[in-house]
Amino acid sequence: MRAIRLVFLATMLACLVGLLSPGEQARAAEYRSGDITTIPSTETIDGDLYITGRTVNIAGRVTGDVVAIAGEVNVTGQVEGSLQVVGGSLDITGDVGGSVRAAGGDVTISGDVGRDVVMASGSLTVRGGGAIDGDLLIAGGDIEVLGPVSGDIRGVSNTMTIDSRVGGSVDITAEEVVLLSKARIVGDLTYASKKTVSVATEATVTGETNRTEPSQYFVGDSVTSWLMSPLFRLLCALIAGLVLILLLPIASAAVADAARLAPLTSLLLGLVLLIVAPFGLTVLMFTVVGVPIALIGFIVYFSILYLSQVFLGLAIGRLILPSSWDTRSRGYNLLAMTLGVLIIGGLRMVPFPWVGNVIAAASAVIAIGAVSVAVRAARRPAMLAVR
Repeated sequence: MRAIRLVFLATMLACLVGLLSPGEQARAAEYRSGDITTIPSTETIDGDLYITGRTVNIAGRVTGDVVAIAGEVNVTGQVEGSLQVVGGSLDITGDVGGSVRAAGGDVTISGDVGRDVVMASGSLTVRGGGAIDGDLLIAGGDIEVLGPVSGDIRGVSNTMTIDSRVGGSVDITAEEVVLLSKARIVGDLTYASKKTVSVATEATVTGETNRTEPSQYFVGDSVTSWLMSPLFRLLCALIAGLVLILLLPIASAAVADAARLAPLTSLLLGLVLLIVAPFGLTVLMFTVVGVPIALIGFIVYFSILYLSQVFLGLAIGRLILPSSWDTRSRGYNLLAMTLGVLIIGGLRMVPFPWVGNVIAAASAVIAIGAVSVAVRAARRPAMLAVR
């Protein structure tokens, strides 16, 4: 589990670096959003591209970096910079000149990646026609490396199958490691598994082969451990944020802005409400008339606590993204929420005592206070109109 957290944290930090350091062409960045968003093969985007949608198709040429948040991302064109993706699936049949950083479901690489691939996903397939010119750092399920990797392969997976040349070493924790006939590992093979590596007769490992027993097995071994894992909580937060912004975009943005523009007020109110609200609702439970109100109040209270990471993440994202964009659009807020939640989730995975608990507590306090500030701000114009 520690290895999974470290690899996932590396993925989030790598995505964050790409998001916050777009390079010299940041001023020329374009923002595209829609249900099905396509960059046609005839189009060239001179600069960085921020793109969201249910399905994203990049068939054209992008001279800068690409940041994509979508259920499905297909890259058939050329990305000269790096590619940062948060989505359900990623299919690269074109070329990426820089690194690929991905957090999502299934990833397929059939084209060339000029630098590293850093990812946390359900599965990865590097097809025979694909190639990674740098390192592969991954936390995922089933991994198939059928195309060449110039650097090292490191990370955690369910199964690892290699049937190509690896220019560096392989250091993997996996349930099963398989080297097929075309496998050529120039460096060492170090793996932690309960099973001995399966090596075809023609496969070769130039360096040493070392096997150790994993100290703790995989998240998939236990449903309970998966449900309690930081990765599952982060996934739930992203899904909850998606639903919240799609259904209540204005209210979500108002709470986020309250946390962003009035952080001290939100913090102080949150500290008070975190204690006073449960006490007051408990008192109401002892009155006949107050029982329904108390039940509704507790539902709202715990819902805010659960969504605190979403609200604070949206506030962080709206603080980072350019204010010149359409800040009222769902696409903008989805991008902001995803960015902020990934930052908070990455920080909570830092392997230091109490860091995760402190961030969770601070998020809950600020979120409760921000909701109160937003409600008071919304009521003020209505009260003035009545007067």
